[in-house]
Amino acid sequence: MGFYDSLALTAQNLIRSKGAAVVLKRAGTPVYTASEGTAETPYAEFGTFAVTIDGMLKEVDGMQVLSGDKTLYMESSVKPAVGDMVVLDSEPHAVVAVQRLAPAGVVVIYTVLARLGG
Repeated sequence: MGFYDSLALTAQNLIRSKGAAVVLKRAGTPVYTASEGTAETPYAEFGTFAVTIDGMLKEVDGMQVLSGDKTLYMESSVKPAVGDMVVLDSEPHAVVAVQRLAPAGVVVIYTVLARLGG
């Protein structure tokens, strides 16, 4: 096991022990029912762990980062994407930005900016 693999494992263990379980939801292809005239979007759900903090006031710019946004430091087991939903304390939050920390190509953590609603 390389240094960054070991670092990713350490990060995962810390996030799991100090963070909380979260559900990441990803929209699938909408299914249209012609007889009913309705469309439903199925969601795939992934369980993962994250440390969640309220957005830091110095980062709020009123455009990309809004008051009330949350920053999640998420383990690397599930790759989040913009457009996904994260359920925090039973409330859906839209994933509006994702950054990965991946030295030497090994993903250690994902930093996610999440916004209430979606």
